[in-house]
Amino acid sequence: IPHRVQTIGYYAFGDCSGIVDLDLPEGLQTIGRVAFRDCTGLETLVLPASLTSIGDDYYPGSFAVCTRLARVLAPDALVKRAMADPAQVFKHCPVLATGYAWIPVLGPLLGGILAGFVFNLLG
Repeated sequence: IPHRVQTIGYYAFGDCSGIVDLDLPEGLQTIGRVAFRDCTGLETLVLPASLTSIGDDYYPGSFAVCTRLARVLAPDALVKRAMADPAQVFKHCPVLATGYAWIPVLGPLLGGILAGFVFNLLG
């Protein structure tokens, strides 16, 4: 996804099973409703600090049914600002649903740029 993109619209990448690792660019502000729904190959997701909204009030499940998603890296402030209910954003993601937590990310992760948190499987 080019760095100049500010919005990813409704179902833009829905059913794209070939996406495995997704590092969304800084500058991205909005991820639309069900934008990545049913991306069943997605395992790792990196969300930029620039995001202001994910989904919408009607259906926030932008990453719903991403059945292999095991890790979501996001700055803590983003989660508080852009995700009213992370359980809805990642609805029907069974790997995340089996047990997850916010774990501090320290050191050289992503070239030392990201000092945020990892939303990760515990067990």
